[in-house]
Amino acid sequence: MSKEIILFEGQRFQQLNVALEPIAEARVPPAQASVTETYRPVPALTYVLAGLGVAGGASFAVWGLMGRSEQDRLEKTCSPSCADSDLDAVRTRYLIADISLGVGAAALAGAALTYLLRPTKERPIAVSVEPSRTGLYGTVLLRGM
Repeated sequence: MSKEIILFEGQRFQQLNVALEPIAEARVPPAQASVTETYRPVPALTYVLAGLGVAGGASFAVWGLMGRSEQDRLEKTCSPSCADSDLDAVRTRYLIADISLGVGAAALAGAALTYLLRPTKERPIAVSVEPSRTGLYGTVLLRGM
């Protein structure tokens, strides 16, 4: 239905009555209920790398403190003419501490990456009916939820 209305210049406050027809609603099919549930399990590698990272940090602390202790001892006893073998022992402890720190940091970064980039998996939802031990009644179990 259409109607043409002509308005002249200066003509104001003219009342117009308009009846609008409703637009037909689009029929949307109802959403299907999903029979699977998605989840993101944490890979075992994440735990392994996190443990290695913590161990690397602990190793860094222990070897660093041992190196510092040995360095302080040498400064008090033989500085500045300490034997090269004594200095090598301090350098070795510091080197092991530095390597431990690098391994620990890399392992923690790997653990974070494997945790953040873990895949999504589907867990099917299963329904089962089981009788009770006495057989007087049954049980309905929903698994996977």
